[in-house]
Amino acid sequence: MTRPFTIGIAGGSCSGKTAFALHLKAALARSRVRVLHMDHFYKPSSRLPRYWSPTLGGWHPDYNSPDCMQWGELRAACRRAAGADVLIVDGLLALHDPWLRRRTDLAIFMACPEPERRRRILRRGVPGWDRRRHLRYWHECVERGFRRHVAPTRRRADLVVAGG
Repeated sequence: MTRPFTIGIAGGSCSGKTAFALHLKAALARSRVRVLHMDHFYKPSSRLPRYWSPTLGGWHPDYNSPDCMQWGELRAACRRAAGADVLIVDGLLALHDPWLRRRTDLAIFMACPEPERRRRILRRGVPGWDRRRHLRYWHECVERGFRRHVAPTRRRADLVVAGG
């Protein structure tokens, strides 16, 4: 069985990765397309790395670090997609992992401006969180993780999609 043509879609939180992946899947409707959303491969909350929030007080789960992923399970899911013509992997860190990068035939980075991504996360929201908590989380964890782990992967992209 042949390995599927693999597309990795990375970018910051709320940059449009999943929407782009689903549009791409629809455009490739005549092919057997499998989409793996990296959001489904986070470690259980008890095993996530933590960050200290001085404004919220205490330690909180960090979903923006490479250590938050179950890389082995994601790799296994990629191997199980061997029957597909196209495999699309979307997630913050889709261009971070060396194993996944070696398998990626087309690397895409969603370059959405920070104010737009912040606006989107406030609109999407987390149940039970107010605007203040969202903004603190954004500044203390999301943007810090983006600058440290996600933004550097842009240089690995074959295609940068502006605007998200």
